[in-house]
Amino acid sequence: MRAAATKNGSAPLFYIGVIPSIWGVYIAQGVLGGLTFASLVRQSA
Repeated sequence: MRAAATKNGSAPLFYIGVIPSIWGVYIAQGVLGGLTFASLVRQSA
């Protein structure tokens, strides 16, 4: 897949689209995890 992408020159566009989406998933998971952790702490406190 990477070899085919580099042959037709769409690899930069592919990585530009994929990397921010991966970071967005990690950031969203971190925010959701922080919110759920805060709500659990509030409930137990």
